[in-house]
Amino acid sequence: NEIKDVKKAKEYYLMAVEKEHSEAMNSLALLYRTEFKDFKKAEEYYLMAVAKEDSDAMINLANLYRTEFKDFKKAEEYYLMAAEMEDAEAMESLAWLYFKEIIHKKEAIKYAEQSYKKEKNIFIANTYAMVLLWHNEIEKAYEIANKFLKDSETFDQFPEDVRRFIMLLIAKKQYHLTLKIFNENPHHLKDRFKPIYYALMYFMQKEYPNEYRKMGGELKQTVEEIIEKIHQLAKDYA
Repeated sequence: NEIKDVKKAKEYYLMAVEKEHSEAMNSLALLYRTEFKDFKKAEEYYLMAVAKEDSDAMINLANLYRTEFKDFKKAEEYYLMAAEMEDAEAMESLAWLYFKEIIHKKEAIKYAEQSYKKEKNIFIANTYAMVLLWHNEIEKAYEIANKFLKDSETFDQFPEDVRRFIMLLIAKKQYHLTLKIFNENPHHLKDRFKPIYYALMYFMQKEYPNEYRKMGGELKQTVEEIIEKIHQLAKDYA
């Protein structure tokens, strides 16, 4: 990390791997994945650590299958392994995988809820809120969302997650609730997510006809794209 000598790092990780050190296997796999872009080697060392029941390696291997190999069945398999060890991150990742792939709706909310009970960080809260919206549990989703929407760290680290939540809320036709969030949130959401705000005004034109007209020509295309995405979300997560 400090000297940026990845060859030396590899050398000493390998020494520890020879001593059957599972954390070294996991770290070496990460080195192969991020520095050498050798995903097969990363898989090999993650599997070594998985054999030693290392839950972090299970999650990392699942992430590798999901993002690099696009093998969602394998990703599910290793998330489930770590989830069985009651790992909150694995449960959240599994719920998010099901949400993104729009599959196993009941299992998604089960794992989202379990992960949130174990660890109430803003990342897990966002996943839980999204899955709750999928299940049309609007009030509970809003209650959970308030925990991360009031945290400034959310907007610095996970702005895309906030965007998705607001867009899905609009897709669920919760226009007045979304407007309440825009108006009452202390982090200036109208400025941060201006195109989404005007997309909301598109859906509320009967009540606020002049507000939608204020968006200006420079935002028109972006707002129209967001409106299309919201329509698609409404179909996907009906």
